[in-house]
Amino acid sequence: MASVISSGDYQVFGVIEDISRHGAKLVTEYPERLGRRVAIRGVALDVAGTIMWRSGDRCGIRFDAPIDPVEVARRNALLQSEPHAMPRAL
Repeated sequence: MASVISSGDYQVFGVIEDISRHGAKLVTEYPERLGRRVAIRGVALDVAGTIMWRSGDRCGIRFDAPIDPVEVARRNALLQSEPHAMPRAL
């Protein structure tokens, strides 16, 4: 799932490789530093969290509050079929 990861002036596109109630694994060209607070926005996702680990071009983010990953996947599939569906930059 395509997404925008942002923190202050920092903003980069990424792909959510795995998502759960409490966090996500993202692939991005420029992963942020550990402990950094970030916002993740996608077609069907808008959540805040903290970077807990990073390895190469991947990082793990713990969400501030639990989400329903099944609902996010369902909404993402529906919205991806719309021609204008792209993650919105801040």
